[in-house]
Amino acid sequence: MHTVLSIVNITVCLVISLVCGIVMGRKRKEVSDRSRLFLAIFNLQVAAFCILRLSTYVLQPTLQVYHAVLAPFLLIGGMASIILYLLYPIEVVNPGWLNWRRGLMLAAPELLVIIFMLLGLRFQPLTYLSDIWAHVLDVDVLVRLGIVACVVAYTFLLWFIPYN
Repeated sequence: MHTVLSIVNITVCLVISLVCGIVMGRKRKEVSDRSRLFLAIFNLQVAAFCILRLSTYVLQPTLQVYHAVLAPFLLIGGMASIILYLLYPIEVVNPGWLNWRRGLMLAAPELLVIIFMLLGLRFQPLTYLSDIWAHVLDVDVLVRLGIVACVVAYTFLLWFIPYN
């Protein structure tokens, strides 16, 4: 029953995100608005994560990737979501402030984690909170805690953006 409800919820989220992403993407052409483009990208990214989540339910229903403590997929996806979500208010508060250099600086922690993963970083499963403390000096756990710290820092970022 829980799996059926999850699949329904994720499917509804997928449809809503796709519709919002497509509508915002098409509307941005009417007024040449970068903030709408950022909203479209964010919604399409949410839809992509919904598709990934649905595929794990369908292809591997016993996969425990979402039930682990500090699950890497959820942390990395969450940090990417927050970064993309912040692009909209940054563009609305101060249009044109966000350029390639600032955008790269904003995404640097996410890109660094992805580079670590491409270089072979593997995440051990953590099933209990006590596992964090038992492995706190392991690189993969430190990376996870670093992602959590970045997510917290991103939530306070809007206070430091200059208002025009």
